[in-house]
Amino acid sequence: PYRILGGTRFFDRAEIKDVLAYLCVIQNPGDDLRLTRIINVPARGIGEKTVETARELAAREGKALFEILDRAYAYEALQRAAGKLGQVAEMFHRLREAAETESAEAVYDRLLEETGYVRALEEKKSDENLGRIENVRELKSNIIQFAQESGDSSLAAFLDQVALYTD
Repeated sequence: PYRILGGTRFFDRAEIKDVLAYLCVIQNPGDDLRLTRIINVPARGIGEKTVETARELAAREGKALFEILDRAYAYEALQRAAGKLGQVAEMFHRLREAAETESAEAVYDRLLEETGYVRALEEKKSDENLGRIENVRELKSNIIQFAQESGDSSLAAFLDQVALYTD
């Protein structure tokens, strides 16, 4: 027998940070740090070198990383990955549109569907991934509970609440 004395807090788990990063970028496409975290999660074939090149272009032009992804075809250095980068930008455009009219819960469901985040975890069957899937589902429960308690079902309101629990 053993005792667990401490564990990773819910909002510190990698899968929760990933999904929250998606939600934050939907709400604020200028969040370069979070976009960098999830640009290739789950794997989309966008390499580290491509991400670094895009970040350098953004810094040089004084633009957000998302703006570079959105116009990747316009940059010679990103031509090879422009299709994949454009797909990521288009996905965020669709999710942003949904966030303007739909509840945080509905946006969350769309997010999981469009990104394939849960499908990617299911493909690599392991006890650890089953736990991660449960954590992702638990985050949806948090969204629903927040909406019921606060009366505000918007993504912005939920993210404001989560900011109190995370740095």
